[in-house]
Amino acid sequence: MKIGIVTQPLRYNYGGLLQNFALQTVLKRLGHQPVTIDYFASASVFQYIKSTVKSLLLYCLPSRRRRFIPLHPKREKAVFDDFVNSHIDKTGYVYSYRQWQIAGFDAVITGSDQVWRPIFNKDLKDMYLWFVKDPKIIKIAYAASFGTSDREYSIKEISQCKKAAELIDAVSVREQSGVELFDYYFNREAVVTLDPTLLLEADDYIRLIKEPDSRETHFLWSYILDSDSIDNEMLQRIVNNMSLDEYKKAAEGDDDMSPCKWLAMFRDAKLVVTDSFHGTVFSIIFRKPFVTINNTWRGSARIYSLLKGLGLESRIVENGSEEAIMRVAGEKIDWDLVETILNKKREFAIEFLQNSLKKRKC
Repeated sequence: MKIGIVTQPLRYNYGGLLQNFALQTVLKRLGHQPVTIDYFASASVFQYIKSTVKSLLLYCLPSRRRRFIPLHPKREKAVFDDFVNSHIDKTGYVYSYRQWQIAGFDAVITGSDQVWRPIFNKDLKDMYLWFVKDPKIIKIAYAASFGTSDREYSIKEISQCKKAAELIDAVSVREQSGVELFDYYFNREAVVTLDPTLLLEADDYIRLIKEPDSRETHFLWSYILDSDSIDNEMLQRIVNNMSLDEYKKAAEGDDDMSPCKWLAMFRDAKLVVTDSFHGTVFSIIFRKPFVTINNTWRGSARIYSLLKGLGLESRIVENGSEEAIMRVAGEKIDWDLVETILNKKREFAIEFLQNSLKKRKC
């Protein structure tokens, strides 16, 4: 089957790119042909003209010059564009979702990375596959995420998305709170399935890595999305207290760090400190001792749901204090037990995809 994938824009988010790569990999192994719709949000023509005029007026003032914003943006960071072009099958750039873009498709899947969170999606109803008008196309939500347990939808958003949600043939969400939100908003049942990244194993990602192995250096890997969670001085004290050699760190969308190099950091680290959902995921995939700092703004429900389901909720620290990080870092993880749980969840997720894709319509 030819399958379209609707997800967050393929930009500068490590987890977002890798979850798309993982879903495509799984679908290919099931014998299908997945293609991701390469959507980029763009300004309206009015906003574009307004911005361009303002930039022209300010151009004569060197201290206030600003870059011109294109009407149709593209990926501008080579390390991310190279990964997308090498590892993800996609359409050409599109700036709005339309039925013609999926002509000849047998199914369309929406998911996973916070596709149903309003603040990250300008055209929310399209994330519920509203634009898929052909009744013969199977519509699936796989591990779709609201990103939070809060009821963020307005009455208008519920109304706009309700009909589209009712027409999805099979629905799975990424977090337990998503089951409750989907029922509250649309009075429909959903099941919980793993984030696509967790459907693959460490060896699947190691094949992507070209960076030399640096495991002889015992380093702490800090992947922090919000810099106020932890500072360099604290990282250095943790390194000293745990007799490590050094710390390495990166933020989201680092210009100098490709997704493959980012994976290498998890492969080689002795300890991971992160406030990221996918930072937590890849610590688990690579069986690394980790500490997850609760990041409430970006949505803590997804991390709690993941870790509770694996018996690892004790790895979360609420305030990012040095004492709490040191305490959790020193606790051992029963990786064999975690892998046993993961394998059962993988089997359930694959079965969900297989059964959903059998819902062929007349």
